[in-house]
This record gives sequence, C-alpha cells and structure tokens, in this order.
Amino acid sequence: MGEEIQNSQFTPEQFREFKLRLEQELQLFKTQLQNHMFDEKHIACGFEAEAWLLDKNYNATSANRRFLELCDHPLLSPELAQFNFEINSTVRNLSGSCLSQAQRELQSIWEHCQKAATKLDLIPGLFGILPTINPADLTLDSISDLNRYAALNEQILSQRKGRPLKIDISGNQHLRLEHSDVMLESAATSFQLHLQIPASVAAHYYNAALQISAPLLAIATNSCFLFGKHLFNETRIPLFEQAVELGGFAAAAQGPLKRVGFGSDYIRGSIYKVFAENVQHFPVLLPTLFDEPADALKHLRFHNGTIWRWNRPLIGNDADSPYIRLEHRSLPAGPTLSDMFANAALFYGLIHWFGQQQIKLQHRLPFATVKDNFYKAAQHGLDAKITWLDDRTISIRKLIANTLLPMAEEGLGELGVASKDRDFYLGIIRARNHSGQTGSDWQYRFVRRTGGDMQLLTKTYLQYQQKGKPVHQWELPIPPKKNREPKLLIAHEVPDALLDTPANQLYKILQEPTLFALKGQAKEAVFVSVLLHGNEDTGLLAAQRILKKYQHRSLPRSLYLFIGNIEAARYGVRRLSGQDDYNRHWPASKAATAGSGESVLLQQVYDWAAGKSLFASIDIHNNTGLNPQYACVNRMQRDFLNLALLFSRTVVYFIRPEGVQSSTFAQLCPATTIECGKVGDETGIDRAQKFIDVCLNLRQLPDARIKDKDIDLFHTFAQVKIPENIQFSFEDEPADIHFSTDLEHMNFREISAGTPIADCTITQAPPLTTIDEHGKDVFSKYFSIENGLLHIKRAVVPSMLTLNERVIRQDCFCYLMKRIKPKLKKQ
Repeated sequence: MGEEIQNSQFTPEQFREFKLRLEQELQLFKTQLQNHMFDEKHIACGFEAEAWLLDKNYNATSANRRFLELCDHPLLSPELAQFNFEINSTVRNLSGSCLSQAQRELQSIWEHCQKAATKLDLIPGLFGILPTINPADLTLDSISDLNRYAALNEQILSQRKGRPLKIDISGNQHLRLEHSDVMLESAATSFQLHLQIPASVAAHYYNAALQISAPLLAIATNSCFLFGKHLFNETRIPLFEQAVELGGFAAAAQGPLKRVGFGSDYIRGSIYKVFAENVQHFPVLLPTLFDEPADALKHLRFHNGTIWRWNRPLIGNDADSPYIRLEHRSLPAGPTLSDMFANAALFYGLIHWFGQQQIKLQHRLPFATVKDNFYKAAQHGLDAKITWLDDRTISIRKLIANTLLPMAEEGLGELGVASKDRDFYLGIIRARNHSGQTGSDWQYRFVRRTGGDMQLLTKTYLQYQQKGKPVHQWELPIPPKKNREPKLLIAHEVPDALLDTPANQLYKILQEPTLFALKGQAKEAVFVSVLLHGNEDTGLLAAQRILKKYQHRSLPRSLYLFIGNIEAARYGVRRLSGQDDYNRHWPASKAATAGSGESVLLQQVYDWAAGKSLFASIDIHNNTGLNPQYACVNRMQRDFLNLALLFSRTVVYFIRPEGVQSSTFAQLCPATTIECGKVGDETGIDRAQKFIDVCLNLRQLPDARIKDKDIDLFHTFAQVKIPENIQFSFEDEPADIHFSTDLEHMNFREISAGTPIADCTITQAPPLTTIDEHGKDVFSKYFSIENGLLHIKRAVVPSMLTLNERVIRQDCFCYLMKRIKPKLKKQ
C-alpha cells in the first residue's frame, strides 16, 4: 500500500483479472517456497515511524506536501492524512550495534525534519494519538493527494454498501460515533518493526510474534486519549480496527477475521497459509494491474498490503532472491526515540527466543489465550493480568521483570547484538516496567494533575520528547501546597455546567466545597458526599447522572449533595500537601486537627445536616487495588446493614479509622460508605448511581431480618501501615521489604496462617505498624518474620491492598478483617 497507483476508479473486468492473477501468483508462491527459492541466510531489521505535523497551537495541520518538498529526503513519504508523514530506515543486519545505529539514523532524519518544519512554522511530533486531535480534523479535506488513498476510501465504503464506519470504544470512558470516511485511521500512528527471516522458519517467528504481542504492547502504551476521552491504554488498537472495519466474503464479512486484526490462529506448516487465507477470505480491495512478470508476485504482495494484521508477513525482493519479512504493527510512535528503540530491542530479543522454542511452546499457550492477552494489554496496559504458559495467570509487570527481560537478553545475545546496545535498551524497558510509567500512564496522570488541558499536555509532551529522556524519567507537575482555608458554600440550585464538568475542572465553577440542598417530594433527605478524596471521582459522576435524570422533574426525595475537596480534585490527588484528609477529620475524630480549616468546614457540614431530617447518608469512594465493590457500616444495626445491602451483599463493619463521614453521620441516620472499585470503572459508577436512585425512591428502608446466606459480612479489626523509615518495593530493587506484584489478588480472600507475603530484611523492629480498633499495636499477633520472609501468623482477610506506593504512604498498606455473622445490636 505504500506504492502509488495510476487510477482510483476500477471496472468489474479489472476486479476479475486481478483476482485471476492473484490466485495464479498464490500457487506460484507456494511452489517457490517448496523449491527453497526464498532467502534462508539473513536476519535483518528495519523500521517505519509515523509522525504528525502541528501548528503553533499544537493542533494537527495539513501541510505534508510543502513539508516533504522542503525536506527532500528519500526516506520520508506522505501518509493518509496531510498532517501525517512517515520516516523509513535503512535495512540492517540484526547484529552488532544495529539498534543504536538505527536510532542515530532516525535522530538525524528527525533533526532534518525539525529544521524544515521550523521554516514553515510547523512542529513535528511522535504520538500514538495526538491528544488535541478532534473529529473535525478527520475529514476528506485532510486526505493526502494520492490516488491510492482516494481509492482506499472509495473501495472500503463501497464494500460496506455505503454504511458509515462506527466507532464504539468502551474503556475507562465510552466513545461512540459514526464517520463517513476512512480518515479516522489517520488518528492512529505507529512505530512499525520489520524483521527479515529465513523462509523455512518464518511460520515459527510469526507465531512467536503473536505470543509476545501482549507484553510488548503493555510496556509500550502511548495512546490513552481520543477526542478528550480516556479510553484504552492503547486506544489505537480498537480505533484502527473499527476505522476500516471490513470482513471477508459473503457470510464471513461479519465474522471474527477482519482486515485489521490479530489473525485467526497459529500457522501450522508454511507461512504460505497466511497469504492463502488472505486470498481466500478477503475480497480484492484495489484491483490495480501490474505489468511485472508473475514470479515477482506483485499482485499477491499488493493484496497483502490491504490487510493490516497486527503481525503481518510480507514478501520482499532484492537483487539476489525474494525473502520473507515480518511487520509488527501494534506499537505506537513515541514518546521518544530511545523509548521506541527500547521497544524494538525487547521485540527482537523475544521474537528470536520464542521463535527458537515454537515446537515446545504452542501447546502451552493456545492461540485463543494469546489473542485474549493482546486485547487485555491494549485496554489495561501494565495493569493487565494475562494467562501465560500452562494456563498460569500473572501480572504483565511481573512477567516482564522476572521472565521476559532475561529471555530478550538471551535472544539478542544469540543474534549477536552488542552488549552495550542490549544493556542500554533493555535497561530502559526494565526501568519503565519498574516505575510503571509508560507514555499512556504519564499522559493520564498529567491530565489528572493539570485539569484536562490537551494543549498543555501536548506542549509539555513535546518538550520532554525534544529533551530525549525516556518516558519513565518524565516528571509530573507538583500539586501546589494548600494556600488558604476552605469555606463552605451552601446552594439550592445546581448550575447547568455542573452536570458535565469533570472532577479536575470543578474549580472553574465551584470555588469552594459546596453543599447543594435540593428539595424533593419527601422531606427526609438522602445525604450524599463525594470527592472527599480528590482522586476518587466515581461519586461525582454518579451524582451527575442522578442530577441529569431529575433535571426537568422533581426529585422523589430531598437530596443533599456535598462536594468536598475540589482543590485536590483539580490536581487528581487525594489531598494537597498541608491539607487534612477530608475523610479523617469529621467531628467524631479524636485526630481532628483543632481549629484546622478542614475540621472547621466538616463541623459546619455536620451541624447543618444535624438540623435537618435525614433518611440515609451515602459516602462514595474508590480504591486503587483489586477489591470488589462493597459497602461499609459503622454500626451493627438492622437498618444500617439493610441500607448497605441495597448496594452490595459484601459489607464491612469497622470502627477505625475514626473521623470518617459515615461514622459521624451514623449519629443522625443510617449511614454507609460505598467502595466502587477503581477510578473509571463504569460498573462502579453505574452501581453507585442506581444505589442513590433506589434510596431516593424508597418510602422506607427495608426492615427484613438479615440471614447469613444474604450477606458476606466482614469485621475490620486492624489497620496496617508501613513506617516512613521503611523502604518497600514490588520489584527487584534494594528495599527493606519486597512484596509480590500479585499481592492485591489477596483482597477479600482468607489468607491462611503461615502464608508468606514478602521478603523482609528487617529483624530488629516490626516492619509494619498494625493498630487494632482499640489503638493497640498487634503486629506480633498477626505477623512473624522467619528466614527472611514476612508471614501471616493467623488466618486473616485483607482488604485495600494496592500496588500504588503513593496511596500506601498517604493512607495505609491494608486493613485486616475476619468474616462474622450478622449479630445485631438493639437499635
């Protein structure tokens, strides 16, 4: 598809003739492979990097014709959109210093591009998806002026019978839209890796590429935003698949095998089978007829170029003999050249290692599992848990750290790649994996920290890209310290802007913590508190949906909505430095800082609510670890538990920590805290919304007797913290305590006595502070250190375990619970 064609219009005769030649060349290709006419000697590498052209406001600008004319470079070419262009590399033997040499070549071309762009007041950039791109940019007005692109658009729409292309991506947020042309494809730009391989083992390397695609994609994600929405960690994957969605012939057109996709299965036998599947399954898209001899396989190669597998085998020609190469297409461009070539090093090392082991591996890692892993990695990045060899579930970060990096190093060594290149590039992968900061992770946290300004994100990204430091070293803006005391605002009407404003933008319309007192048909009100922690926005989103539902009709019951730490929400953090925690300093707390602004504010909220008639109180939160959605109560009373059961059958009873909203409001009415899973979990938002709505519509709380079979009830009896002077880690680095990355899978599961949970080098003082609900340290009752291992001493059920080190430092390591029966106190 990189080759220009003469016409964009085709006749039925051209389609018939092209199909005839295609089938003839497919048989000829099979014969050539059987007669060993393809290259068997070389393992070589090459690269393609797709880039963007931006204006001074960091928006995409259609200028690639003028730009490429000014550059006048043989390794540069246009892309589908006029705001994109492509950089190609020289082919090199995959050995010695090939990777660093290729990076220097690409760096030289990039500097040449920057100089040309400056003369045109343009900015070149390497992104998976440009954060500032919007649907208005992606029209045929922006298509590059080449016949092949016009023909591609026309033929795709023709085979779709004129039906528009539909984008429906449900990730952390949901994007649904229709588009009338193929220009959505141009929003996804990649760094494509090429590997020339001996034809006799090409099938092995193709299968190996499938197997390693998930961890490769997870460590390289750089495309989490599209049109301002936070979707997949690598949103390019569903975007590209849906942007040119076409199936195969007749009934197969709506089947699982698409022109952009992961493929149908491993290859058993020859690489020929992929090309045969392309001919047999996919109709001809661009029937351009060539005059070259049949043994050049021109029509077969051209047809193959209109099918965009994430791992695509290609047929190449040089002066000596034809050859097979594999194109890996799933990796995004950016964030820096060093990051891109580190991804390449991991790919080449792993594909060689896995390619050599194929006969042993295929039955241990089924194709269906590999495919499922790939889409999990696209959605969740390094947070994904995948199924690996022998049906073993493992976190991708742990898999990379402990298994894949040593394999990649061995594979590169067998290829003869210089140790300096191996150490440098795999060192970047190791550091990125340890930090967890991919391009997508940095972009998401930057937006959470700065308030969703995509121009600012793009500008800052480009500044870091220009400096060239790998993305794991990129810093985030430091949230300011608290600079004033909060004041409570009470309002009786909701501004329309509030209904759609994200948490990090609330400061623009609400300057202070605000309590909305909204009248309903029943005077007894439901009190709802949200954003007591600024980085937990499920409550706000659920409340916004409720407000929209009742925007033009009366509420069935009065609603008091308290929106708390708006300052912290602006920066996507739990609380600002210098702030008291909004959910630890309610009046019931002995720890409340006397006279602090937060304590005074929360006392005012409570005093106001105490003068009203309350039906129920709901405090809505998220957590960072892998926990179920559950409700918490602070009193073992029937009405409290029945309220909690309206949200979840999993209920936790606790009396510490003190000073939480639900404990304070338990003095006024049945109260619960609901934990809605991770931030962005759509099921948690939906469940919270429905819970509020149910409470608004109830005449009275259920009074049913609670039986053991109706509830999973736990009692939190201790909070575990890690002292500030203790260093801990989830990876292989110097620390006092090393926890497993599988730790958070222990949440809400009974851990038996004797279970080791960490390596521990501390022997003198307790490495964990374990405070029970009476304020006593009970470390020695529940933990022991034996032979360098930290053990659970007696059976417990942990909750709130997380791999987020910042949350652990700001709040706690976990809570310890035990399962109990609902023995109720008298009300």
